[in-house]
Amino acid sequence: MAIVTKNTIGTNLDRPPATASGHGAVTLTGVSRQYGGVTAVDNIDLDVADGEFFALLGPSGCGKSTTLRLIAGLELPDGGQIQIGGREMTNVPAHRRPVNTVFQQYALFPHLSIFENVAFGLREARVRRSEIRARVSRMLQLVDLVGRDDSKPRQLSGGMQQRVALARALVLEPRVLLLDEPLAALDRKLRRQMQESIKDIQRKVGTTFVFVTHDQDEAFSMADRVAVMNQGSVDQVGEPRRIYERPRSLFVADFVGVSNKIPARVVRANGDGSYEVSVDSLGTTRVLGVDGLAPDEDAWLVVRPESMEFRVGSTAAALSATVVDVAYMGPQVVYRAATDVAGEVHVIAPGRRSGNASPGEELSVGWQPDAGWLLPRGN
Repeated sequence: MAIVTKNTIGTNLDRPPATASGHGAVTLTGVSRQYGGVTAVDNIDLDVADGEFFALLGPSGCGKSTTLRLIAGLELPDGGQIQIGGREMTNVPAHRRPVNTVFQQYALFPHLSIFENVAFGLREARVRRSEIRARVSRMLQLVDLVGRDDSKPRQLSGGMQQRVALARALVLEPRVLLLDEPLAALDRKLRRQMQESIKDIQRKVGTTFVFVTHDQDEAFSMADRVAVMNQGSVDQVGEPRRIYERPRSLFVADFVGVSNKIPARVVRANGDGSYEVSVDSLGTTRVLGVDGLAPDEDAWLVVRPESMEFRVGSTAAALSATVVDVAYMGPQVVYRAATDVAGEVHVIAPGRRSGNASPGEELSVGWQPDAGWLLPRGN
């Protein structure tokens, strides 16, 4: 469950950062890919900036790994254009593209030392021996594996092997590093450690990273910007906070966290991004939402669980609720509560400051007016 602290939302968070070179690291324009009549990637546009950590996020089968393979040149598109560093790469073979890829399976050579694993690509490129020694040593220092030069992969933990794979890819100095769910095989604690490690490495080297994952927490904790994919299309691109607090579709809202959905009807569009809406038992309230909603249109008022709170007694800005379940999770407590208006809702409270609401207890659940976000009912 992704939790992002509230903050002011700017309108420029969907755009790639400006680059000194005047062009981005990766640009996809109208790119499509089909397999036997099944569309895996459907006419997508993407811009990834130089030096950016960019995540492709979505469920299995949404097209994110295919998109990565198209950038790598491991697949060729059926339509559209691919540019890397401003250069046309649509039909350029993989070995001639300025990219390198780290897969879920690290594919280290078990018979070679860690030094030789990292040096392999340099030796294939016939780089001078003295330069190989210097570049590999720098990489091993970068990934915190100094002193493990002579070790074999089987002598290293999964996290260490992951760092060897990163070093082997980065030592070739690619323009873009592509990572296809490289942490999926690690346990939860080690996975979190590697998220921090990879982000630190990316900041130090400044290389553009394009990272594929189905885990929203992973994408949000690592990426500068995220593209949420669904059924071969890109539903939304933006900074994690923007996507979490201002989703463009109900799919995005549900995929990147828990959404409490409260039925509402649009009364009036105010022209400033806000709407007057009516909610059963709450009357009329003002709320921000996506563009294009019309008067009398049915909509969802989406409120995140951490923005909801229990209140004693009945208030005008609250729903009557009955606590169904309480789950203590250390830093936070997750409540499920049944309401007549919105069905079952989730409420998240800090563990140490939470109340003592118990299953079966009748309370009111409310939220601050600026905590809601309006989406059309059918999307």
